[in-house]
Amino acid sequence: MRLIKQLLVALVIASLLEGWWSCDGCFENERNALLQLKASFNYPEYMSLSSWGLYTDDCCKWENIHCSSTTGRVSKLSIWRDYLAFEWCFNASLFLPFQELTSLSLRRNYIIDCVENEGFEKLQRLSELEFLDLESNLFNNKSIVSSIGHLSLLKSLNLANNGLESVTDIQG
Repeated sequence: MRLIKQLLVALVIASLLEGWWSCDGCFENERNALLQLKASFNYPEYMSLSSWGLYTDDCCKWENIHCSSTTGRVSKLSIWRDYLAFEWCFNASLFLPFQELTSLSLRRNYIIDCVENEGFEKLQRLSELEFLDLESNLFNNKSIVSSIGHLSLLKSLNLANNGLESVTDIQG
């Protein structure tokens, strides 16, 4: 019986060490998606998100990103700027790798829906999303309203300072 307990303890310790040893911070597909977001967001003359990928490959340590302590997946993402300098062609497909995303802030980005078939309707695939902040983007796009209605876990939505005339189309 004592040998079985020792084997179980050794097995638990080995599995914990394996998880610790093999963990490199964040999932490669999420890191790649973040770098694609950075590229779509940046114009050459701006240094937005400049720290992403600069000092470490661990995207969980990049600014404005929070990862789950249990799974290592990106759970919170905030991409915003202090000024409105240029339009950002929104491509919702770039957010789809974030399977455990619960909070997304895209405030003050002057988002326009200009990538065909890659707009806000794709956001409904973010099934874990609870908090969505789209303040001050200056869009007047009713497709975002119907798309948000399909986010069943959404608890908080900020659409302030946009060109929306009403949000009565949101279901649920």
